[in-house]
Amino acid sequence: MAYIGNAAQTAFTSFDKQTITGNGTAVYTLSHAVANDQEIEVFVNFVRQRPGDAYTASGNQITFSENIASTDDCYVVFQGK
Repeated sequence: MAYIGNAAQTAFTSFDKQTITGNGTAVYTLSHAVANDQEIEVFVNFVRQRPGDAYTASGNQITFSENIASTDDCYVVFQGK
């Protein structure tokens, strides 16, 4: 099939999700390393958190500005790991 522009990609990156079970602390281990907090989306109780204000991430570690309780619903979406 003919196309204009760049050739179509044959491989795609995938998204991944990690659920974090709170234990009353602010520091948790990520399942995939990241270069900075812009590579992930973080949700606490179904509200998207703002990078730099609500959390920072580097390598395999995420640090929240407040402790995450066991009753909180918290998850991280990795944008094309």
